[in-house]
Amino acid sequence: MPTPQRMGLSRQYSKEKLLEASADVISGTLLSKQASVKYAIPQRTIQKNVAILRLGQSAPERQRPGPKPVMPAALEKDLVDWIAGMQSCGHPVQRQTITLRAARICRAFDQTMTLSSGWYQRFLARHPILAKRTAQVISRSRNEVCERTVEILYDSLATVVNEHKLDSTRIFNMDETAFNSRKKSKVVVALRGSKNVWAKDINTNFHMSIAACGNAAGLVIPPLFIMPGDTVKRSLSSCEVVLGSRITTSNKGWMTEYLFLQWLDFINESVPASIQRPVLLVFDGLASHYGYDILEKCEKLQIVLLCLPANATHLFHPLDVRVFGPYKHAIRDAIASHMVNNGNLAIVYAWILN
Repeated sequence: MPTPQRMGLSRQYSKEKLLEASADVISGTLLSKQASVKYAIPQRTIQKNVAILRLGQSAPERQRPGPKPVMPAALEKDLVDWIAGMQSCGHPVQRQTITLRAARICRAFDQTMTLSSGWYQRFLARHPILAKRTAQVISRSRNEVCERTVEILYDSLATVVNEHKLDSTRIFNMDETAFNSRKKSKVVVALRGSKNVWAKDINTNFHMSIAACGNAAGLVIPPLFIMPGDTVKRSLSSCEVVLGSRITTSNKGWMTEYLFLQWLDFINESVPASIQRPVLLVFDGLASHYGYDILEKCEKLQIVLLCLPANATHLFHPLDVRVFGPYKHAIRDAIASHMVNNGNLAIVYAWILN
């Protein structure tokens, strides 16, 4: 029967497992060979550890296999701390930056010290706290939402909820988004050896905004579609992909203060009378969503407004975080399928709404 060492199990055990195996051998529960099979530890390792323990000595610390690292452990720990610090301030580092900094540290201690090509992979293996990740690029202002801002938001939310004794049916979230075709590289399947793989861009040739709203209990208000222009074409007005949805226009296809006032009336009509007033509406503080007329309208309709912190919708907006992403992904998949099936790269309003 092959020993654990020959089966490739050498060094794949913890200090605790070695102590358990040694204790079983010392107590007579298992023979060293049986313990080797049970705990997947080389028999000679167990025998050496048993001999040390029987002499009343403590087991020596396990030494890592392979050659000694070029950098001392203390310097590697400092490098790990630096990597963590760069991440915490919004500047995660890449492989090249880490390697260059490590080489600079080595040269500062010993001019003859060099790093081999495999140092980086072994460094990651020695420090499992580190992992390769894809960084999400966000603007500087979004990356600097402070802890105090978050505390103010939750304190304000708690105050409103307690004051009006709100439950999940009375807490609504509103957000606005737009759909645009995404122009970026993507992973595809192509013929091996192809020098260039080009992808034709699907031209949507229009801008469309969507105002969505729902409460914490799962009630979804029919959406509002906003198109650029002055009038809604008859072909569009006949489209009603969502029962009760509305289609309107604005100069640039975005929400305006005038449209927001009308939309508040629509929200008030769409919320069932069985839901007690006032209701809380959590939204961002865009200029088109905030003004004297809007505050007056909300007071009349018994709608309490709570603004999210600036540049923080990617953290606190439920619709932005969990709804709009899958929605846009589904639209892109549908457009791509339309292109493959029909060979048409031009997408019009009516096709999207239907």
